[in-house]
Amino acid sequence: MSRKHTLIKGTFILTATGLITRFMGFFYRIFLSHTFGEEGVGLYQLIFPIYALCFSFTAAGIETALSRLVAKRLACGQKKEARELLHTSLIFTVPQWEVSMYHYGFWGDYRSRHCGMHPL
Repeated sequence: MSRKHTLIKGTFILTATGLITRFMGFFYRIFLSHTFGEEGVGLYQLIFPIYALCFSFTAAGIETALSRLVAKRLACGQKKEARELLHTSLIFTVPQWEVSMYHYGFWGDYRSRHCGMHPL
């Protein structure tokens, strides 16, 4: 019975969090439309999928799995193994982050001129 109660509680928490997030997103869109205007919101919606794609590459499942392994090793008192796993996760994460930032920083103007027809 306890496992069923935990599942129902987890489902309720995820549902409530999803509703709160959508509610906050609704007001965020209103704020954006008042701040940036119609054209600014359109540009934001044009660029956001590229941002989401780069974010999904840098926050892929490997980092999540490695962070779980590090936490497990620390809970078991295996600090040396946890440190090695942490270094491994940094080796994977930092280059992906650098490539994404390079893409945004150096190719943003080119992409805006040639793909979106709006210079930055």
